Amino acid sequence: MSTPRKGGKRPLVDRVHKFIGEFPDIRYDGSQIWCDVCNIPLMCWDRYNCKRHVNGVAHATTKSGVSLRTQFMFDLLVMLITCNIPLTILENKSFKEFWNKYSEVELPSRTALRTYLPRLLRVMYSTKPTHPLLLTSKRLQKCTAEAITRVILETLENFQLLTSQVLLFVTDGAATMLSVGRSLKEHGCSFFTCYLTIRNCFPEVDSLISSTKKVFLKSPKRLRAFHTQCPGVSEPPQPIITRWGTWLEAAFYYAKYFTQIKSVLLQFNPKEAAAIKGKSDDISK
Repeated sequence: MSTPRKGGKRPLVDRVHKFIGEFPDIRYDGSQIWCDVCNIPLMCWDRYNCKRHVNGVAHATTKSGVSLRTQFMFDLLVMLITCNIPLTILENKSFKEFWNKYSEVELPSRTALRTYLPRLLRVMYSTKPTHPLLLTSKRLQKCTAEAITRVILETLENFQLLTSQVLLFVTDGAATMLSVGRSLKEHGCSFFTCYLTIRNCFPEVDSLISSTKKVFLKSPKRLRAFHTQCPGVSEPPQPIITRWGTWLEAAFYYAKYFTQIKSVLLQFNPKEAAAIKGKSDDISK
């Protein structure tokens, strides 16, 4: 048997063994290249096509244990959510005609796609924090405590959440909403609170917010000094007692910009106003 001449092509077996070790999921049995994950023979003999198969969607979904249909639904949901496209687009006649013309994959209905939303959210946000998400919005014929409680419990059930996982219930002081809070607590919510309770739990934060508000209230000179020293930082918020969410927003603001606020307050002359003197003593502690 003659040996290949110098500079000629390498034998097929040698070329396969040269790159096959780069892919743990692929093996060469002497006659074919097999993918052990997909359990199929690959109709290729080069490194490029083997790499293309390993990086493909079918191989990745099979290896992860997720069906190809489920992966398609997840990818479609992520695309729609990321592009801020409502799910109602799936029911648009023109969109359906376009999809059926250029795609062989069956377009799911909006109802079918929504069933994958809870699972997708649990996968996407199980290990990292996220921004607030609107889970449901309904118009009630009668705005009673029982009706509101039923909507909340049904939403938690749809997203496979336990009532014990509800850490905070934020609402106003309306009697109906207070009844909803008490009802949720009876259903197993581990913690129920309201705005006043939060303020009482953090008196130092409440004092910081209220006194700093007095320092900058109706004082253009101090606001100019604040903008000069803290460019790009918004003015300290002035929460309104009747709007409970504004107090929480103020608390988050001071948690983010406490160092900047402290440096500005310590530069003011305590003799100018009693609010400055009291706040300078508190903040320097």
